[in-house]
Amino acid sequence: MSFNQRGQLVVEYVLLLSMAAIVAAIVVSKLGSRNPDEPGAIIKGWSAIIKSVGDDKADSCFNPNCR
Repeated sequence: MSFNQRGQLVVEYVLLLSMAAIVAAIVVSKLGSRNPDEPGAIIKGWSAIIKSVGDDKADSCFNPNCR
């Protein structure tokens, strides 16, 4: 392997690594966004879980016809 081929390999590796980091940053910013107007998917899901636990539906289901 000549010096030019090793240099090209390093450049390609760095470019691929950079692209992977950019894509990861975009995905994380969209999924984990804490913007109150447009929360990310993870934040929406977690908020729904917290609200469901806070509603405490188990306490309102003591009668036998509860579904």
